[in-house]
Amino acid sequence: MAKKKSNVDTFVRSLVAVIAGAALLAGVLFIAWYFSGGGWFGGAIPSTFTVTMDEQEYSKSFTVNHLYSGTEFKIKTMFGEDYTVAITTAQGTGVTVTDGETQTKWEKLEGDFNKGFDIAKKDDGFIVRYESFDDILEQATELTDLELEGDTSVQLFVMTISCANSEINVSFGVGMNVSGIEFDKDHIIFGVDQNKENTEQGADHE
Repeated sequence: MAKKKSNVDTFVRSLVAVIAGAALLAGVLFIAWYFSGGGWFGGAIPSTFTVTMDEQEYSKSFTVNHLYSGTEFKIKTMFGEDYTVAITTAQGTGVTVTDGETQTKWEKLEGDFNKGFDIAKKDDGFIVRYESFDDILEQATELTDLELEGDTSVQLFVMTISCANSEINVSFGVGMNVSGIEFDKDHIIFGVDQNKENTEQGADHE
């Protein structure tokens, strides 16, 4: 009887060891997969962090019609990883930019658009501030005499928030103050009032 009980105890201990070993191996494989970007399976892993704006939580890319200065974003990560924020021009807006006699598509406009925004980062999120649309362009491109031609009410910027090999893209426009519209036979030129303060707060988003 004692021998039979000993065999049962040995079997139970072996089973527990196997289960513990399998769990440990699964954990190691998951962590390796997570920090490698999920490339083992031919694609990036789903978003492993969330972004909260105006009490709305997002785990995938989204659009903000007008991102006003002072908007706050909260970041929640799985393991407390660091994150980065990069702002670029949006693709396919149909807007062109003229600098003297040089004309280029908005998405091909060269510059560091992070310089046009003040991004105040904390461990759990960040706040985006800016002075005006004209100031964004001047700080980003170091050019002061630009004219935009087309519908500037579209989402002209993309903010890419990256964390642990996954990304959430936020397409957004800014709350600019339009002072005048100049017509000619080919296009409409929107003028932006650089002196008028942008006092509106909050964000209209989809």
